[in-house]
Amino acid sequence: MPHHDKVEFARLTAQQVKAVEQLESDLDALILAYQSPLRPARLTKKQLAEIQKAEKAMPGISLVAYEPKP
Repeated sequence: MPHHDKVEFARLTAQQVKAVEQLESDLDALILAYQSPLRPARLTKKQLAEIQKAEKAMPGISLVAYEPKP
């Protein structure tokens, strides 16, 4: 398995948490804050199908593919 830098959730101040919670409410969406920006991986249909197959083999698990850090 390739080694990638560890991805960490951002440590938010109380004011930042409040702003994110307001944004979640406004957008009716769940927002995750990471310490460093993540970009979704550009996947082919075949690669996406591989991820979906892996998810089916792991009930209750969702997989998200991000581009590795340069």
